[in-house]
Amino acid sequence: MEQELKLALERPTDLEPLLMALPEPRAVIRQSNHYLVCEDGRTGQARVMVRLRTEERAERTTACLTLKRRVRSEAGVFLSWELEEPLSLEHAHAVINDGENLMEVEHAGTQWLARELEIRSLRLQGSLLNLRHVIDFSGYVLEVDESQFPDGSVEVEIEIETEDPEGARSAITQLCAQEGIALFEQTLGKYTRYLQKG
Repeated sequence: MEQELKLALERPTDLEPLLMALPEPRAVIRQSNHYLVCEDGRTGQARVMVRLRTEERAERTTACLTLKRRVRSEAGVFLSWELEEPLSLEHAHAVINDGENLMEVEHAGTQWLARELEIRSLRLQGSLLNLRHVIDFSGYVLEVDESQFPDGSVEVEIEIETEDPEGARSAITQLCAQEGIALFEQTLGKYTRYLQKG
C-alpha cells in the first residue's frame, strides 16, 4: 500500500515563491504520463488506473508501468494499492508512438491485468506532462509537481509519501503560511482530474 499526502496550491503562479522558500531540489524530472484503458471498460469498472510513464532526468531517460487502485482518501491523504515496475524504453515507445498493444509485453503489470481482470488489449487514452521537483524538507521527501493538462490548464501540488501525514502537513502548511502561499487539500488524483478536463 502507498500512503500519500497531497496538498495543492490555490494559485499555480505561487510555484516559484514556493521553490525559492524550499531547499535546492535533489532532482528535477520531466514526466510524461500516458494513460491506457481496455476497449470494454474493465479497467474503469475495476477502478484500476493504468499508467505508462517516461521520465527524463539530467543523466538518463527511463520508463515504468504503474497500476493503481484507490483504497480511500480523506483530508488530502490517499491510501492506494499500487504495482509499479520498470519497462524498457523500446516497449514504452512502441506503445506510445506506434500504438502497439501493451498486453503483448511480458511484464508484472500485464500479467496481473490478464490474470485478475482478463484483459487482452489496452489502448492509449491520453497523456499529460508533469515537471517534478524532488526536495528534502523537514525530514520528508516532497514531490512538487507542475502538471500541464490537455486542455491547457496548469496545476501545482505537493505530494509526500509518508507514514506521518499530519507531521508532513504541519511542516508544509507552516512554511506556506509564512510565505503567503494558499493551499488546499487535494481530493482527486491526477488521472481523475485528467478525465474531468478531457
